[in-house]
Amino acid sequence: MAKTEDPAGDLLSRPAVDRVATGEASAEEAVGLASLLLVAGHETIARTGMRRIATDDVEVGGATIRGRGRGRRAGLGEPRPGGLCGP
Repeated sequence: MAKTEDPAGDLLSRPAVDRVATGEASAEEAVGLASLLLVAGHETIARTGMRRIATDDVEVGGATIRGRGRGRRAGLGEPRPGGLCGP
């Protein structure tokens, strides 16, 4: 697992270092936890209608979101033709 070999200061590195590297949890359990966190985070944002603000130009899945300095709203969880990584 890359997180055990090169941990960063993120949410997934902590369990990888504290549990997987010590043998207390398996890599499969860590993947399950990561999947759960991904789904829970998406549900939280999608249900509350939270938005992200682009202050600078950024590319996401091949699409450029233009920032205007003060911010521009970009919805999360809204469908895009072809999906996030689609054409």
